[in-house]
Amino acid sequence: MAAQRAQVVTPDVVYGLEMAANGVNIALAPRRLAQRYLQHDRLAMASRHAASGSYYNALTLETNANRVPVAAFLAWLAGEVHDTRQ
Repeated sequence: MAAQRAQVVTPDVVYGLEMAANGVNIALAPRRLAQRYLQHDRLAMASRHAASGSYYNALTLETNANRVPVAAFLAWLAGEVHDTRQ
């Protein structure tokens, strides 16, 4: 069996943004809540998604944005958003 990597899931958006700014995860958050992190270059916009009038951004450290697992997750997420619009 392949080793499982730890994951952290939190309903607290600010906590999720703080974890992402420290390289722990990718945060999915409304841009208005992430604006401070973007303005201070603590996070980079990795992807934008919209579903049913709600707009969310995937944010991560700029250095993590091109990692294969992150790119694969963002591609999957884009597909999921696309599927919900049909």
